[in-house]
Amino acid sequence: MNNIKKIVIILIVAIMIIVISMLVITTFKTDEEQTNNNIATNNILNNVINNNITSYNQTFPVEVENNTEEKLKKVTNRNIFFSTETMISKYFLYLRVGNADAVLQLLDDNFISQNSINSANVLETMRANIPYDGTYKAKEMYSYKSDKTIYYIYGTLTKDFQKTPYYLVMYYDSVNMSYAIKPITLAEYNNYTTEQITETYNQEIELDTYNKISSTTLTEEEMANKYLRDYIQNARYNSEEAYNSLDEEYRENRFGSYNAFLAYLNEESKASQLASLDPSSIRDREEFASDDEYNEYLSRTPQKSLEKYQMYIENGQQYCICLDPYGNYYIFEIDGVMNYKLYLDTYTVDLNYFTSKYNDASASTKTQLNIERMFEAINNRDYTYVYNKLANNDTFTDYQNMVDYLENNLFGNNKLEFGTYSSNDEKTSYSLTITDGNVINSDEITVKIELELGEGQEYKIISIEIQKEGE
Repeated sequence: MNNIKKIVIILIVAIMIIVISMLVITTFKTDEEQTNNNIATNNILNNVINNNITSYNQTFPVEVENNTEEKLKKVTNRNIFFSTETMISKYFLYLRVGNADAVLQLLDDNFISQNSINSANVLETMRANIPYDGTYKAKEMYSYKSDKTIYYIYGTLTKDFQKTPYYLVMYYDSVNMSYAIKPITLAEYNNYTTEQITETYNQEIELDTYNKISSTTLTEEEMANKYLRDYIQNARYNSEEAYNSLDEEYRENRFGSYNAFLAYLNEESKASQLASLDPSSIRDREEFASDDEYNEYLSRTPQKSLEKYQMYIENGQQYCICLDPYGNYYIFEIDGVMNYKLYLDTYTVDLNYFTSKYNDASASTKTQLNIERMFEAINNRDYTYVYNKLANNDTFTDYQNMVDYLENNLFGNNKLEFGTYSSNDEKTSYSLTITDGNVINSDEITVKIELELGEGQEYKIISIEIQKEGE
């Protein structure tokens, strides 16, 4: 009887182990599927990444940044960065609403003493010569560990789409979970961050009503949205800053000048796309005479947002690829959370991420990738790229003849569906069905493109044959 009981117990334990294992596997699979749903999966990324997505889906650090050495470090932890930004934003909120007690509590005691600040003059003093009622955004941040952790922060105050630089020091007391801030000049900021002239801060920061350290946690999707929104709003309201955010080699090859970049932004279809991606472009209800007029306005005003994204790390460098609903790429090369260099397409300069996968691809996949790059340029009205890829410029009488042919026979936003592939020696071709990406149930265009693959990522367009529906 005892042996039978032992056997029954062993069977029950075995069944429980099997059930638990199945649950773990199911949970892992669900998590993996959810992760993959967050990754950019447009044609190019589908073909480039294939089934190796996990090796490129490394996340940014989210743990508390541990700067224990007495040296200056750029803050790369997004949660530390935006927690600090949020605490500074509270300071400007209190300035705006006139809460003198809160502003005094947040200011560093030494700064208060040196500037003879008190409850009677603190608001007037700290509001002077700045758009204190604007929106604060941190742009760059360094940390230094002395007796307390010190943060040196460059940010901007934006009011009526005009940005004013603002520099601060934050002293962080991890024992009392409190903080204090001190405004500084650009010269002082450069002394701390560029010249690395350090300071020692050992003063205890008393925890009070308004200066408690708070924490902010952002997901990768929220970060991707921040990057996209930052560029979109700069492109619309601070075009020079948007231009300067472009990688130097990329902007020289793609635009050549600031005026060419402005023309790109102001082109009708591009301007319309940027407006639809900017939440601030939506007019207020108060601007309309009735709810019906407002609702009618909303119904005909497209509002778009981030379509897909991917974050990855390559050789220690962080990147974020964003894709909007129009098929436009925004590739952010990140240096310290909100400091970045930007690429606006995948074809102007060779990016390692795409190059390595392209080189390992089959001839059919390379052909597809090249056609996608070609149509990315067409959708961007970058016809020079296409013209320079023609194997024989006699295909068209001249550059303008090619532009006229493409604009008269294709859509403004071409969406591709690949059909039959064929190859002959070094020549490859695809038949495609193209629809208007801006229109549901649009007409279809049949296109056959023949390419000649070259060394590396080089290719030439041998022929483009376009046939519209009914012709």
